[in-house]
This record gives sequence, C-alpha cells and structure tokens, in this order.
Amino acid sequence: MAFSNETIPELGIVDLHHTGEESYWNMWQKTRSIWKYIYDHFLEDYDYFHLGGDDMYLLVENMRRYLKQLPNDQKPRHFGQWLPSNNMISGGPGYTLNMQAVKSFVEKARSEEHTSELQSH
Repeated sequence: MAFSNETIPELGIVDLHHTGEESYWNMWQKTRSIWKYIYDHFLEDYDYFHLGGDDMYLLVENMRRYLKQLPNDQKPRHFGQWLPSNNMISGGPGYTLNMQAVKSFVEKARSEEHTSELQSH
C-alpha cells in the first residue's frame, strides 16, 4: 500500500491528508497520519506493519521468518535502526511495529491531541 496526495485504487495508493505542508521536512505529520490510517483500517488484520520510503528494499521472507520466531506475548514491539542522537528510529530503511505498538502509539497520540484541544478552548 502506498500513501500520496492522490488516490489510485488499482495501484493501492491512498490520498492521505495530514497537518501542514506537503514537504520532506513535514514527514512527522505524514507519519502520524499513516499510522492513524493503519489503526483505523487494518489494525486487527495483521500482526506486524512495516513503514518505509519508496526507495527502501526489504526481503519480506527474511522479515517474516524473523518475526515468526518471536514470542506472541502481546507486548508492543518496534524494530528499526535507532538514532540515539535524534532519539528516534530512522525512517529511511523503514521500521516495523506490531499491532500492540501501533495501537499504543495512535491511542496515546489521540489522547494528547484531545488534551491539547481542551486546553486551547
């Protein structure tokens, strides 16, 4: 599935709106919108979700083999290259979240948005 500023169903491309301008420097808002979309439409359909750019390369069978050997203990899990200097996971090569991590991330973000809205009124 791909996200863009245009929907093309036959290619699996979804127009996904986000806060702010359409630019590389606004990637955080795009990422938040992607995870909300996944939460709203696919959360219960898959155990793991991988987010990466259009220039990444992923050996899906290797990833599947690795993930299958992990315990199914319902803990939030994320996999990716950690960038300690930025205190975040690198988005370039992509990263993987399990269902529980997506749920935790989106529900916390929605809770914080709601709290911000209440405080601004």
